[in-house]
Amino acid sequence: MMKRKTVHIAAANLVAVVIALAVMWNVSSLQPLYPLQNTITDERRPQFQWQGTGEQYTLLVDDDQDFSSPMEFAVAGNLYTPGSDLEFGTYWWKVTINGVESGPRKLMIVSKVALSRLQKDVISNSGNTPVIVHRSPLEGAFVLGVNETTTIGEEESVKAEQK
Repeated sequence: MMKRKTVHIAAANLVAVVIALAVMWNVSSLQPLYPLQNTITDERRPQFQWQGTGEQYTLLVDDDQDFSSPMEFAVAGNLYTPGSDLEFGTYWWKVTINGVESGPRKLMIVSKVALSRLQKDVISNSGNTPVIVHRSPLEGAFVLGVNETTTIGEEESVKAEQK
């Protein structure tokens, strides 16, 4: 009887060790990859990527480093790109699986003001935010949305500022 009890205790201890090792492996293998810590980008739909051993994760993105009101995305796999633009600002992100969390990463999304001359008389807003376009020598200004184009005089110069 004593040998059988010892075998059951040893088996229970072995199971506990295996479970503990599996949890430690899961914790140590859940690592955020991209965006890197303190990334500054003008990409309003940044691609999030992490390393992990699971199949279904929750990506948390918040403008508060305490994650008090995060956006939550259920993700199958290790890669996610938001379906809509994130606002300009500072964010923290992390991933979770089965109650295990990765460490948080900080990400800053900044605006980009850019005009491109597509032809002599056509300009395009190639930035990531609407801009106010000032014309010279003509007086006046107008708003040009992201990826919008407009026709201007060939000799006209323009200056843009963030709306």
